Amino acid sequence: MNNHSTPMSAQPLLNNQLAFTELLSTLTSRLINVKHAELDPLIEQSLGAYGKFRGVQRCYLFRFSADKITMDNTHEWVANGVKPYKQQLQGVVTTELPYFTRAIFSEQLFRINDVNDLPEEAAGEKAEFQRENISSILCVAIRINDELTGFVGCDVVGSPYEWQDNDVRYLKLIGEILSNTLESQANRIALERVSNELLAANQKLDVLANSDGLTGIANRRFFDNSLLRAIRRCARSCNTLNLVMLDVDFFKQYNDTYGHVAGDEVLKNISEVLSRVARRPDDVAARYGGEEFAVLLPCIPAEEAHSITQTLLDEISALAVPFPESAVSDFITVSAGIASLRCDKNTRPVELILLADKALYRAKQNGRKGIIHGEVNNTQG
Repeated sequence: MNNHSTPMSAQPLLNNQLAFTELLSTLTSRLINVKHAELDPLIEQSLGAYGKFRGVQRCYLFRFSADKITMDNTHEWVANGVKPYKQQLQGVVTTELPYFTRAIFSEQLFRINDVNDLPEEAAGEKAEFQRENISSILCVAIRINDELTGFVGCDVVGSPYEWQDNDVRYLKLIGEILSNTLESQANRIALERVSNELLAANQKLDVLANSDGLTGIANRRFFDNSLLRAIRRCARSCNTLNLVMLDVDFFKQYNDTYGHVAGDEVLKNISEVLSRVARRPDDVAARYGGEEFAVLLPCIPAEEAHSITQTLLDEISALAVPFPESAVSDFITVSAGIASLRCDKNTRPVELILLADKALYRAKQNGRKGIIHGEVNNTQG
């Protein structure tokens, strides 16, 4: 038979139930917890192990598309000297092989001892099998999550072979192993997808819970938590923590003059400046409430915090939002108060907030659109 091994009774292993059981056990142990990246080569190795065991020339796995309109040869093993057809058997239209498709869907089995004996209604199948030099073919359906998803099959090339009941039983067991493996992988992927979707949803909820709805920067809740963490971190490292409080000058008058929609745009633009300037990983820019903002600048000297705050004021002025009604400028301006402390284990968040707020009040009393650097305590960070 073209020098290929054949599934004949002369080969003792073919009728040796113990040998097949050992093969089944080996394949199962290899496939049971296979990683996704290793799945494809291991399936083809398993097909090869079975093909050699049964003395056939080709073993393969086909998967149907979700709508069952097409099928793909996803995995294939061929004996030495046998031509592979995997690449040519992609997107095969099931209606072009109606005799085969009907058998797989209705009987879950397609068994042909001699391709030449196929009936006239299987002319398409006969032509395809002869093109691939297939003399005998055996295929069994595989199911994943109780849905028919494909089939596993094997071919005898060169001369006919009468498939025995053991051949069908053995191939069905191989099909069950592969379908169980694919089902496990599909369930694992689905679980990972659900887990990732849940994680993404939780992250989105976390962002929403910690973000100001209007400006998109951190909200008061996130700021309060960040301030507490920053105090503890700076207390451990003996570094300086700087808190900047900023307030839009005459914002109520701006809202009364131009409306709340225009006022919201001002707050959004200022928030963008804060996010752009306070950009170190540990910096936090937050909307503290109304037209008031807070910026945490941990682990830098007071002088550097003052310089960053001046940059904030300069860039907000550079926005050049017209406000001729302001008593201090023709454009929107902000006032800022800074508190800089070397924290210890007894430092409370409210202390830093009160100190920065007091400095902000002095900035407003001092003519607005400027900075007052209030409490500066041992600030060489």
